[in-house]
Amino acid sequence: MKKINWLTTLFTVLGIFISSVANAQTITITTPVEGDDIVNASEATTVTISGTSAGGTVGGTQVDVTIGGVTESTTVSGADGPWTVDLDISGEADGALTVSAVYEPGGAAIAATNDGYGITLDQASPTATVTVSESSINLGNLTQTVTVTYNESMDNGTTPTIGFDNSGNFISNSDGAWSTTTFTDDTWTETFTHDGTAEEISAETVTVSSSSGATDVAGNADVGDTSPAFLIDTQAPTATVTVSQPTIATSTTLTQTVTVTYDESMDNGTSPTIGFDNSVNFTSNSDGAWSTTTFTDDTWTETFTHDGTSEQLAAETVTVSSSSGATDLEGNADVGDTSPSFIVDTQAPTATVTVSEASISLGNLTQTVTVTYDEAMDNGTSPAISFDNSVNFSSNSDGAWSTTTFTDDTWTETFTHDGTAEEISAETVTVASSSGATDLVGLADVGDTSPSFLVDTQIPTFTEARSFDTNQDGTIDEIVLVFSEDIDEATVNQAHFIIDGSGASFTVDTSLPANNGQDLNLTDNLITLILSTPISGTTAKSVSYAAGTLADEAGNLAASNAFTPVDLAAPAIISAITADDGNGEINEILHDLKSRYPSLTFDFVKTENDLIGKLFEIREQSLLLEDDAVKEKFFKLKNKYKNIDAFFGFIDKAAPLIEKGLNGSDRLVLHESLVTSLDAASNLATLRKVYEYNLREGSSEVDPALFDALNELEQELRDESYNYFDALWDA
Repeated sequence: MKKINWLTTLFTVLGIFISSVANAQTITITTPVEGDDIVNASEATTVTISGTSAGGTVGGTQVDVTIGGVTESTTVSGADGPWTVDLDISGEADGALTVSAVYEPGGAAIAATNDGYGITLDQASPTATVTVSESSINLGNLTQTVTVTYNESMDNGTTPTIGFDNSGNFISNSDGAWSTTTFTDDTWTETFTHDGTAEEISAETVTVSSSSGATDVAGNADVGDTSPAFLIDTQAPTATVTVSQPTIATSTTLTQTVTVTYDESMDNGTSPTIGFDNSVNFTSNSDGAWSTTTFTDDTWTETFTHDGTSEQLAAETVTVSSSSGATDLEGNADVGDTSPSFIVDTQAPTATVTVSEASISLGNLTQTVTVTYDEAMDNGTSPAISFDNSVNFSSNSDGAWSTTTFTDDTWTETFTHDGTAEEISAETVTVASSSGATDLVGLADVGDTSPSFLVDTQIPTFTEARSFDTNQDGTIDEIVLVFSEDIDEATVNQAHFIIDGSGASFTVDTSLPANNGQDLNLTDNLITLILSTPISGTTAKSVSYAAGTLADEAGNLAASNAFTPVDLAAPAIISAITADDGNGEINEILHDLKSRYPSLTFDFVKTENDLIGKLFEIREQSLLLEDDAVKEKFFKLKNKYKNIDAFFGFIDKAAPLIEKGLNGSDRLVLHESLVTSLDAASNLATLRKVYEYNLREGSSEVDPALFDALNELEQELRDESYNYFDALWDA
């Protein structure tokens, strides 16, 4: 029998027991590591690995933990207790790593149940690239889109912080979002709007600072970036408008140069719109151009010409409105301006001429002339004043300016007549245009003529005395004194007159008797002395009047009281007239007419037939003369001989038919023949023969209807004309 070695057997059995006990002990690594099995740069220096133990592990037993090439040891805290250790793996290369843990109970090492657990080391920071959408921000484009692109996937629960480096006027539109360009969620896009505050920044940038807030999926903070520079110009170009001329006037210049200067460079493909604020009479010369004053193309110059239309503006201005058309280089519309005011005066000053006196006479020889203009005048100039008919006025050299409505708008100057004898019924004073006076801008005046006034420095003279036998008894019962001009009735008094050196018995007729038709109106140039006792005989008498009594209508006194003989033997205008023909009165009036109007050519009346012709001639010549005095005398005569008016009416009825178809001279001859002949019908017969001849010759001017009228009128005239003359003889 074989001998058993019990000691050997004992140790073998004990080893098996110990091994079985040891093999029941375990450790386990707690996962995930660092919460996500990804170790980033901030975690890599202190990666905490922890675990648990079981199966009778003995407290204080060593546990070795290895990550990559880094091993750190710790011990189990108590029986079956936990364990933990920190490792610095920042020196390891980024990438996949394994975590190993070994329990060292004093015999065979026991590996963790999940030994070789995989983690990722990621210490690289995501790098941003910042770009912007707009190279220029201006008032027409205020939105900037910022894009931040990273070089790896980003944690889309984080966002970068974007800042504008100079401007404080951008506001986020809160629309930022992640998107994928190369990596998942690697691109952040966000828009910002400028609030329009005026500013000009030539190189604005947008920056995402490092550690701005965005992280990659490992939690590494981003590395920032700054965008390319872009322009911010939200400052509108501001215009300053100036003009070259303080005054636009016809006398100086009608051209105004307008300069618009901006406070920055402008787009020379645009231009400002220039407007005149009151006048519509300026036209551009289409010569506007840009030039450089301070900045490139910052100055626009354009000339305008006034068309000369009459106007007066004390404060005209030129305006460039905002957004007039010019823009700066970024397209911002301009802010306008208004020029300093200037004068526009293309209106010539207009004169109004007045005079102080309605009548200039020997007792009042001074005329004050006032020239009033419709604007202020240059008091270094003066108007030239002239009298339009008389050459006998001289200036008193006292002309001076004064103010009526405008400063120095009134020129006053006195003139004195030298007393030279003259009579002008309607004298006027004229300031001719461009007389010498100018307004404040040098425009010559527009003249004027004063209302008319009387100049009478001619004393009335006694021309003749004529005697009349109105009773046709061979004695003188009226003496008519003839003066060179009308006598003022108020200066006529019976006591002023003397006949034949003594006070004869007579009266001065200052009335207009209704019963005899005599024209004794002393506003004329006749004074009639009606003798209470007619003068007979052939002795020459004389008539005189007191000096300094009689005056004309201007107040000029008659020259003297010289006596004028009256030839009683030869009454002035009674010749070959019978005592009962009634023509003495007619002849007196005819004489008066011829004295006043030498152009009247008729002779005195000798027969009743003459009366008809002369009355008609008076009528015709009074119409030609357009003289109220002559017309008045005609109507006096016509009223005396009532039937004459009827005869003239009949002649007027016939005249249109008689005159039809005849030339001027033929008509005149035939007309006069009709008037002066008793046989009016014979003239119609002659006219009828003319028409008959024209009919035979086929004249187109013949009016057949006229023959019927002529036939009727011929008989009517033949019968009626004699009736009119019969009535005249009985008047």
